[in-house]
Parts: sequence; structure tokens; C-alpha cells
Amino acid sequence: MARVGLLNPDMEVISPKETAWGDYLAQLLQAANGEQARELLFRRVRDTSREGVGQADTTVEAFDYLDLFGDEAMGTGADPTRAIECLCQRLQDKLAYDDGERDAVLLHHEFITEDCGGQLSKRSSSLKCFGDPYPAGPSAMATTVGVPTALSTLAILDGSISRRGVFIPTKRDVYGPLLQRLEQCGIAFTEKEEPVNTL
Repeated sequence: MARVGLLNPDMEVISPKETAWGDYLAQLLQAANGEQARELLFRRVRDTSREGVGQADTTVEAFDYLDLFGDEAMGTGADPTRAIECLCQRLQDKLAYDDGERDAVLLHHEFITEDCGGQLSKRSSSLKCFGDPYPAGPSAMATTVGVPTALSTLAILDGSISRRGVFIPTKRDVYGPLLQRLEQCGIAFTEKEEPVNTL
């Protein structure tokens, strides 16, 4: 989306209710219409990405799902607005959760380390958290953002964290107790270490 220009905060749409998404993309991609813009986008992604046709198919499928090559108006207002605001509204409309759907937060980090004896090892840390089905409970995003914030606040209030001022949690006296409390709340990383022979 960024390479097409949809995320440019300076791009303005003069009359969103009279401008179709397909026409706007055609203008950005210098095409005659939405269908030609679709073909151009496919070719550009295919020719510039490592994955080629696979990445081009995925990209065009996402644009199709959002109906960005179609005849639907970009907005309902007559006043000029930024294109990124129209896109944000489009994403909110198309990607809202249906009843019963849930989100997931997945994190995975891998590091190759070398000890003082020259032995290499691969360390990995993974987190998998699923939200409750919409609209019954909290999302995984809300849980993995809100719970650490709440626990940090409680740790400052109860004296578990005695540091003052603004700091990041890179010291063991800060992150240690928080990781234990997070694990009690069901937010825990799975960590593994295995030897490797070469980088």
C-alpha cells in the first residue's frame, strides 16, 4: 500500500463521494481504469519482489478483498480529505470483527549467540496469545498491551519496582518480577536453546 501511495499523508481526494476507489488507484498507478490498475499492480509486485507471482497474487487478492479497484466511492463527504483517512475508514469497515471471531498475537525472536569458548547456539523466544471471541471478551491485543501496563503500574505502587523516572524495562530488577506476574496471567514466552554448528 505504501509503494502505491495509499499511505502518503499528503495525498488529498478532492471529492471522496464522487471519486471511485478504482479511479483513484488508476490515477496513482497511471492506468486508464481500475482493471488496468489491477494488472499494473500485479506486474509491478511480480517483477520487484523475491516471491514473484506468489507475492503478486497475495497483494492483488488483498486489494480485491478491500475492493480498491472497484466503483465504490472513497467516502461520503463532499469536502476534500486525505486519501489515508479514506483508506482507514475502508479498513475499519472491511476488517471489523464479526461475532465469534477472535484475534491472535504471535511473536517469535531468534538469536545466534557465541559463548566465550566459541560455542554457537540458537536461542528462540515465542509468544502465542488468542483473544476471546468478539464481542464477549478482550482481544489478544488488548490483553497483551493492557495487562503488562496494569502490572507495571501495580509493581510501581507496591514497591516491586523502585526505580523512578522514565526508563525501559531492560534491567532484571524491572523485567524479572513483571515476567513472573505476566506468566500468572497467562502471558508467557516459550524459550528454547539449541546448539548450532555454523552461522
